[in-house]
Amino acid sequence: MMNDKEQARTDAIVEVLHHGAGLNDSSIKGTFRIIGQKLTGDIPLGAESPTFATRKRMILFSLQSSRIRNFLQFFLALLMLFIVILMVWATYPSVIWWLFLMSAVLAYWAYSSISSFVRKGRLISVIKAQQQLYPDPVIKTQTQRVYDVQRHAKQFAQSRLASRFIALFIMLMSAYTMNLYTADMPTQLKHFCFLAPFTFMLAVGIMFYPISKAENLHLYGVTQIPFKYMPFGMKLCLFIGALLSATMFIVDTFGINIFS
Repeated sequence: MMNDKEQARTDAIVEVLHHGAGLNDSSIKGTFRIIGQKLTGDIPLGAESPTFATRKRMILFSLQSSRIRNFLQFFLALLMLFIVILMVWATYPSVIWWLFLMSAVLAYWAYSSISSFVRKGRLISVIKAQQQLYPDPVIKTQTQRVYDVQRHAKQFAQSRLASRFIALFIMLMSAYTMNLYTADMPTQLKHFCFLAPFTFMLAVGIMFYPISKAENLHLYGVTQIPFKYMPFGMKLCLFIGALLSATMFIVDTFGINIFS
């Protein structure tokens, strides 16, 4: 049975599942607000997706991935707790005080992990049972064409410029991260280095096709453009980025030094 806090969290996610989040907010402030809510876990991944099926798939994937992580954390906490208990038993009665403290922390970690695992299992059951109640937004590009190209470009020139500046920042950060890979790569940045080629090519695509949220709302009726309506060049950049990231991961996994 859910408590009040868990029920409120479930209701909030179900609300996002049916209505989405940020679909009609094209402002930069709204963009950063959505990003912040995703980072804090207030809204799940895929909340901005324009269709119910995509939101449901992304939310379930996010919850299931998090549930697996909780399961692994639980067993890791149990293993460490077992080792600490053995240390307490071996040194009894002259036990060092911090062993008791560590035991309490590990016990709480195990309890917290398994509790989160159970809660997310109940939440997944609720999400799976949800059926679509509201129609998806009609993609206006199926019937709408931009006849006055110059007027259209002028109308969204400012938002396109902002998109290009953001893309430039992403390109610089991705290039810096890839440079770390060629040097002495810090262990904590290793996984980010593998994503750097993809984010770099994503930024290249945005530079060439700087469609902003405001323009997406005007053309498609939603702020997040569906993948099938992305320009071919943007799809090509995403494909090349994914291929480069996968190649970089494989090269590192097999210990091939292509820079020697």
